[in-house]
Amino acid sequence: MPKKKIIALIIAILGAIITVLQSGCAVDFKGEKIEWRSSEKQIPINKATQLPIKYQNKNTLEYFCSIPLKQETCKSDSLGMKTISERVSEYQSYANDYYRKPSGRPTTEAKSIEYTLRHLVSLFGDLEPNNFKPSHLRKLQSHFEDQGWTRQTVNQRIDKVRRFFSWCVEYEYANAMTHYALKNVKQLKKGRCNAPENRDVKAPAWGNIQKVIAKLHHENQAMVRIQMLTGMRSSELCNMQAEDIEVKSDVWIYRPKEHKGDLYNSKEIVLGKRCQSIIGRRYSQGGYIFRTRNHTPYTDNTYRQNVMRGCRRAGVDHIFPHQFRHWAATHIFDEYGLSEASELLGHAGEAITLNYTKSSEKPLKTKIDLAKKAS
Repeated sequence: MPKKKIIALIIAILGAIITVLQSGCAVDFKGEKIEWRSSEKQIPINKATQLPIKYQNKNTLEYFCSIPLKQETCKSDSLGMKTISERVSEYQSYANDYYRKPSGRPTTEAKSIEYTLRHLVSLFGDLEPNNFKPSHLRKLQSHFEDQGWTRQTVNQRIDKVRRFFSWCVEYEYANAMTHYALKNVKQLKKGRCNAPENRDVKAPAWGNIQKVIAKLHHENQAMVRIQMLTGMRSSELCNMQAEDIEVKSDVWIYRPKEHKGDLYNSKEIVLGKRCQSIIGRRYSQGGYIFRTRNHTPYTDNTYRQNVMRGCRRAGVDHIFPHQFRHWAATHIFDEYGLSEASELLGHAGEAITLNYTKSSEKPLKTKIDLAKKAS
């Protein structure tokens, strides 16, 4: 038998085995023809060439490409596919348990997911997850743009939606191809969409800070000064307790129980002489260092509202507490450099710190000095 016919025979046999295993076909030998019996159709094959008649004059590879693969299924197919609205409810329970601090307190991520998926449900809640296509995701993306959100916020919200469908695939509530197709929807690009950009957060002017401090309650005045001296986040400031501070001869070290990134590493904030003089009496009382008039600990919201109220009284543009952290970063960057500023803020990399130092004039001064030397 010629070598080509032997190869074709082997290929045909392997193809028959694959088809039988994947689609439940059976093979009948009828004279000069072989018929594949299937619930869908019968495919006649020429016994001489061992190829389907309609492909016997074409490339063998084309024949193999024509063999239908068994359709991917998920475990809910046999039980009846639930809608996106029902799956979102299950996913929200998962997110509430998953996104928690080491102490067990839920993070803000779960709330953000809930708010994002509320828009998904309102538009496509009646669809099954497998029927959600890239065109639907693009429509949701346009809906987010219509909300007036910035480009960065829209991209973050779309990523949260993709994460929901990834969860559906992980628990076999949707086919993998559904999530794969959604990954190919491009993010909004700067200058190529209608969504506005995030405004740069800059350090407030020192004169405005002084005006605001003068209009604040003495407890909030102390909080602003501590934040400007240390560059700590508002949440770390509000949650500061006496038991978290290690008192040494010259410096005190504050180790927050909870902070951004506390799942991966601990954080130490050094409190110098000026910080110690502000905290001193409060430290001796124990418990939370900063408290409201009702003797309850401050929260991020109450602290922010008090600062914004002080801005209105002082007649200056709104200053958010996080901008005091930017002020500290800019000051340290100008005096000591990028590495020191990054260490003070506790950033994982110096690239993040650069976003906090956009108010600094140091880079421009360096360029001017270099230009003068060159000329």
